[in-house]
Amino acid sequence: MIVDIVSNSEVLKVTVVNYVKLLIVTYLVFYKLPQYIFPQKHINNYLDRLIFNTLYMLSSTILILAMLFFLKIFSMITLVASFILLKAGLMYFFEKRNYFLVVKRFYEKVVVHFYDFLDYLLDLFKFGRQYKTSKSLLAFGNFTAVKVARIILFTIALIYIVYDINFINFISLSDRTSDVSMYVEWVAFLNKNILYADNLTIGSYFFSPAIIIFFLQYITNIDSTLIMSLYPTMFFLFLLISIYYVIYKSTGSHNSAIFAVIIYGLYCISPLSKYLLGYVYKSISPHIVNFFGVKIYFSFYNSIPKNQLINYSYIPYIRLNSCLPYEMAYTFTPLYIYFFISSLYKKENYYIVLYAITLFLAFSFHGGSAIYLFLLSVLILINAILFRKIDFKIFKKGILAIFIATVLGNLWVLSVLKYGI
Repeated sequence: MIVDIVSNSEVLKVTVVNYVKLLIVTYLVFYKLPQYIFPQKHINNYLDRLIFNTLYMLSSTILILAMLFFLKIFSMITLVASFILLKAGLMYFFEKRNYFLVVKRFYEKVVVHFYDFLDYLLDLFKFGRQYKTSKSLLAFGNFTAVKVARIILFTIALIYIVYDINFINFISLSDRTSDVSMYVEWVAFLNKNILYADNLTIGSYFFSPAIIIFFLQYITNIDSTLIMSLYPTMFFLFLLISIYYVIYKSTGSHNSAIFAVIIYGLYCISPLSKYLLGYVYKSISPHIVNFFGVKIYFSFYNSIPKNQLINYSYIPYIRLNSCLPYEMAYTFTPLYIYFFISSLYKKENYYIVLYAITLFLAFSFHGGSAIYLFLLSVLILINAILFRKIDFKIFKKGILAIFIATVLGNLWVLSVLKYGI
């Protein structure tokens, strides 16, 4: 096999530059911007802010863009107007504040802050050196050797694991799997303001992956070919951060959280990953059972001669660096479990909201992931009943949240009316 080193290095330069651009823009859109749109009262630290705001922004973006594309009215103006209306609704219903009064006060604050900023520039010009030195010493004083070592270790673990899984995405722009090509087509139709085109190859399918890929392309102005290579890294990175968040919140230990991320990462990049993340069998004589019109394949039912069976043991590698719909949905599993347990045991309304959001995202990216979530939910619910942790009011709110998340997360089913089953 001949490897074109020159081409690979050129692709690497392009992808790295655009990946930095993607990181910066997604940080602003999914972390900073939601702080001005969604309620922040229940957020206690930077980890909460990162996880909560990302979930808020992902779910609202999917719903808003799906509506705008369905009505064929998507544009920058309608997108911004939709988020302004969302902010107004959240302020009125959840924060009990008058939107127009807030806008007036905001305008007054902008004027006051503008003049304060001019005064600040003047002071900075006069005492800049002294101000910078004292502020830097104060910030440095908040870090201990243990904190610095922890941050370095976690950063190295993240970079290495993401690098090992997704390195191919930085040196090659080819599709990891044939499934990726359907999103190239779908994003092209979304650029034309069409959610479900008459000649869409995939037909009736989950629209959320295509919408998120389109949105990343739209806000970064990065070519769709590059986005297809780079967006899987963002989802895998969020999965690792989610694992860190869940373990830290559950144990109160940063060290345990880092250890969990490292163990999971090593598991993903080892041959053992096929037992958790799945594998593919290719056989010329598969054992298929017809169950009331539904065909089911039982790989364990009969022994297949080895010469007729191929086990693709490293399929998790391919799926993780392709980030197909199932992997997108799988990204939210740790958060789903944590928020479901927290809503039952801590009995806070915002945990129910976050639980519903993770359920909605699981359904909207790939409904198949909800099968595993259902089994986990049953076990968690049985445990809560046995230890008498069920609160009737919280339970009713939870049922309503599940219903809303299930309906909204499965709106793609309406496309069956257009394409059929």
